[in-house]
Amino acid sequence: MKRSLFCIFILASILSACILYEPTDSTPQVPSAVPQETVTASATDSIMPTVTLTATLTATIKPTITLTPTITPTATPVPYHLQSVTPVFLQNFVHPDSGCNWMGVGGQVFDKEGNPTPSVVIWVMGVIDGQPIESIVMTGTAAGDNYGKAGFEAILSTKPVTTHDVFSIQVLDLDGNELSEQMFFDTSDQCDKNLIIINFVEE
Repeated sequence: MKRSLFCIFILASILSACILYEPTDSTPQVPSAVPQETVTASATDSIMPTVTLTATLTATIKPTITLTPTITPTATPVPYHLQSVTPVFLQNFVHPDSGCNWMGVGGQVFDKEGNPTPSVVIWVMGVIDGQPIESIVMTGTAAGDNYGKAGFEAILSTKPVTTHDVFSIQVLDLDGNELSEQMFFDTSDQCDKNLIIINFVEE
């Protein structure tokens, strides 16, 4: 009986060992691959900005100066000039009836040889009491005979008046060309100076 129990114990032990024993696989176990981190290199390329340099060239333009020569016109010399002894202030002797109620200018024009020159124009201008006075006469007329051959006369006023550089006298040819410069003369309010004698000579 005891022997039977012993045998059963042995058998039970063997069966129990078989059950507890798990055969060991001698095949080396390959470790599972460690999952690698997928590194996505977010390569943000640093893009350098393209700088466009626009060079603004300010050109300094020097002005071109054109020098135009100033030509001073040469005045055409005039042949006639005032006789050195004139003007002369006299009492009105050519119009005795008018006496002091008259003022005028008279005289003669002479060429280079001293001969009276007829048919030239005498132009007299001035102002009295705000009124313009203008007289155009010619030498060699009857009105100028009292002053000599080829004389002239221009009436300025019905009374003597004092003026200074107001009246002018000039010799012209028949075409209006200047034969003398415009000469200014004075007048007087005195009765014994109401006739102004002015002569021109050619030089």
